[in-house]
Amino acid sequence: MVSELERASYPGLNSISVDLWRKFLKYYQNDFTDYNYNVHVGQGIQAPAYLTPDEAALWKQLTQKRIDVTAERHGETWIFEIVERPGLAAVGQLIGYVHLGRAYLQTQEVVRTALICARLGHDMALIFNAQNVLVFLFPPAGNPSFPPTFQPSGLASASGS
Repeated sequence: MVSELERASYPGLNSISVDLWRKFLKYYQNDFTDYNYNVHVGQGIQAPAYLTPDEAALWKQLTQKRIDVTAERHGETWIFEIVERPGLAAVGQLIGYVHLGRAYLQTQEVVRTALICARLGHDMALIFNAQNVLVFLFPPAGNPSFPPTFQPSGLASASGS
């Protein structure tokens, strides 16, 4: 079986996000199960009546909200947003995804949010912290930064690879 880190592709993630996601997986892939990518939530916009059923289904997918990654961990559902340099929009997305995830997905009672990024302004760090979003920072140069409450268990083995 192929590990998450060895997957050939991650649906819905652009090349920058894939790079950040693989850096995250290097430390945490064994801490999670049931990874899902490009997860559509919300009702979307009503398709025009003239569309075929297949076209209407595609229309719905294209107008729904999209979670980058969901995964399970110890009876919790985690929602991941992966963005190189997050702004206020990322905060709103994660807050919205918690509510839409509970409404449209089979989530665990506890839903956690996490941000994986390459750069993070000081103001944004304060805002994500206030919203209980765990931030995993993988800067282009230097060492990664992990949330104090969620340090990687395999840090020693991961840093040597």
